[in-house]
Amino acid sequence: VASTGGKLQIGFQRRFDAGYQRARAAIRAGELGTVYSFLMVSCDRTPPPDAYIASSGGQFKDQFIHDFDITRWLLDDEVEQITATGSTRGFPTYEAMQDVGTSAAMVRMRQGTIGLMAALRHNEAGYDIHVEIHGGKDTIAIGIDPRTPWRSVEADAPSLAGPPYPSFHVRFADAY
Repeated sequence: VASTGGKLQIGFQRRFDAGYQRARAAIRAGELGTVYSFLMVSCDRTPPPDAYIASSGGQFKDQFIHDFDITRWLLDDEVEQITATGSTRGFPTYEAMQDVGTSAAMVRMRQGTIGLMAALRHNEAGYDIHVEIHGGKDTIAIGIDPRTPWRSVEADAPSLAGPPYPSFHVRFADAY
């Protein structure tokens, strides 16, 4: 960019999603009270090609980067401590590329909020990005709608009506 005199802008689409914006407004307005914890889940429907895996920088850089960004944005706070792990279960070829197909991170924010994050590269049920935010007054969720690829085993649970999201292009179309 510098050598061409061009301009560069990096944007994370979740910041422009209506659900994430409503959640941020609720947190800032104090509607949840003290935010104690959160849970983020990021599941791709199908794994990317091996060529992408080999050049992506790893699941923590190419997939979790969205979770790390939105955490800081939603909570207006910085990560103070992080513990992370990953697995190549189902994707033994990822080990040679120094990557994982499933990972988890636990974060502690500077203000004390604790977060759990999970990322999967393969969830045939459908693309699934959702967040739960737990406060002293209320708990809210982002990304739970009729297209969320869940199936409850509880006898009285409602079934979800729509087909699952096939990709992030569809799920975040309005944000783009």
